[in-house]
Amino acid sequence: MPARRRRPEARLGRPTLTRERIARAALRVLGRAGPTELTMRNVAADLQVSPRALYNYVSDRDDLLREVMAICHADRPEPSLDPGRWRESLRQYCLDLRSWYRAHPGLLALAHAENLTHLAAPGLLDADDALVGFFLELGLSPQNAYRAWTITVLQVAGFAEVWDTWHDRPPAGLVPAAVPLIPPTPPADRPADRPADRPTDRPYVEVARIEKPSTMEPPAGGPSAERPDTERPDTGKSGGGRSGVGGLAAESRPHLRRISEEATVEPPDVLFESVVALLLAGIEAALLRPAREADAPH
Repeated sequence: MPARRRRPEARLGRPTLTRERIARAALRVLGRAGPTELTMRNVAADLQVSPRALYNYVSDRDDLLREVMAICHADRPEPSLDPGRWRESLRQYCLDLRSWYRAHPGLLALAHAENLTHLAAPGLLDADDALVGFFLELGLSPQNAYRAWTITVLQVAGFAEVWDTWHDRPPAGLVPAAVPLIPPTPPADRPADRPADRPTDRPYVEVARIEKPSTMEPPAGGPSAERPDTERPDTGKSGGGRSGVGGLAAESRPHLRRISEEATVEPPDVLFESVVALLLAGIEAALLRPAREADAPH
């Protein structure tokens, strides 16, 4: 029997189209522009082909979304959880899961916009089933296993979607590490209660503005480096003046002001370790409580 011909990897200098390559191009568009810009035309532009060429591989946008979900499922890390080393293995799974979300920016927004529940990609539940089984094997009650599972996913997904997105793909002209917790005092010639309606009246933008780089790709390793203390913007009080958007008095934010002056702003990798540490502490506390107390209605 003659050998089956293999599809060439490239034609005319461009990669040959496949369903997977089209889906990965869709993920790039999603990461750059969000779910509203995930169109067949934009995917074709990313691949440098005509939109008509895509329809040889996917029947329509809904078919493309199904392939996107299948690719995401294939990329999702399989939990390698060991009850005998539960802290170390759960910590590593959280790190792997965070990396997966960061590698697929906009996935949660797409799932919400397109109602892509687990019914659209049932295989995505395999990892969740393993995680729940891990918590049950640790000795958590079913109710606490449910809590531990949902809180783990929420903590990791929320951190990646909000904090990592802000640092990996910041708004043009901003350095996230340079943005202060408390906006600096507005210019003396602007009333404190005047809306910040011009670029020069936007204290966060002015403090953190940089020259637009030639590429917005995040650096290797993802998070932006922390700036030295000497480069932090001055967020101190200004002699009875007002501070911030809306003209609120500086004294109205005493607690935020205190941590802005006394605490160190941590880069995402360091902060995420604290998130995981708090998660592990909560699970350990649940293991120490009697099951009947944990399952009692609140």
